[in-house]
Amino acid sequence: MNRIGLFLWLGALIFVGLTLFKDWQLSHLRYFLPIGLGAMLVPSLILFPESDRRVVPLALTFYVPFVTYFWIRSTTQTVVPLSLAVPLALMSLASVPVFGYDSVRKALPWLVAAGSCGLLIASLSGSGGGPDPMRNWYIAHLNLTFEQAYELTHYTRKVIHFACYGLIAFFAAKGRLRADRELKLALLFGLLWALPHAIFDEWRQSFELSRTGSGWDVALDSAGMLFMLTLLAWRHKKTLKPQGIQVP
Repeated sequence: MNRIGLFLWLGALIFVGLTLFKDWQLSHLRYFLPIGLGAMLVPSLILFPESDRRVVPLALTFYVPFVTYFWIRSTTQTVVPLSLAVPLALMSLASVPVFGYDSVRKALPWLVAAGSCGLLIASLSGSGGGPDPMRNWYIAHLNLTFEQAYELTHYTRKVIHFACYGLIAFFAAKGRLRADRELKLALLFGLLWALPHAIFDEWRQSFELSRTGSGWDVALDSAGMLFMLTLLAWRHKKTLKPQGIQVP
C-alpha cells in the first residue's frame, strides 16, 4: 500500500505539471514551489521514529497536496479547477496508511497543529496576505495617518512572523517528542520542519508583484523557531528533573 501511495503521488504530480504546462500563464515556476517545499521537508521526516522509512512519501502525500491547493487558490484568487483538485485529493487519499504507524498516532494532535500553521501560510500567499489590508484596517478603525499605520503594520507583521514560525517549530517538535521522548531529535525535527516553510514563503513572495521576498524575514522566522524550541527544551527538562529521569 505504501508503494501504491508513492506511485499515486508521483503520478499526480506529473499530471498537475502537464496540466499547468498547457497554460503558459499557469506554467510559471512559482506553481511548482509546493513540490520544492515537499523536497525540503524530507530531511525532517527522515528523523521521525519509524524503522520503515516509507512513512516519508506517505506523509508528503498527505501534506503537500493540501499546501498546493491552498497556495494555488490564494495565488489565483479563484476556485481551483477540478483538473487540479481531483488529483490533489487522490494524492491525499493515498496517504491513509500513514495513520497506521503508532508514533504518528501519538504525535498526531501536535502535527495537525503544525500543519494547520503551514496551511495558513499557504492560504496567505497571494496579494490578500500583503500589508495593504492590515494597514487599511488600522487607518479605518484606529484613525491613524498613513505613515503611522505603515509603521504599525510593519512591526505587527514582524511579530506575526516571529510567532507563527516559532509555533510551527514548537508544534512539530512537541509531536516528535510525544512519539519517543528523544529531546535532541525532537528539537532538530522541529527546526527542519519549520525552516522550509520560511524559505518557501519568502521564495514564493518573490514571484508576487505586490509582495517581496526577504532573507531577513527568514532570519527573523528562524529566531522565532529557536526561541520556541529553547522554551520547549527548558520546559521538558524542568518536567523531568523532579522525577529523577535522565534527560537525553
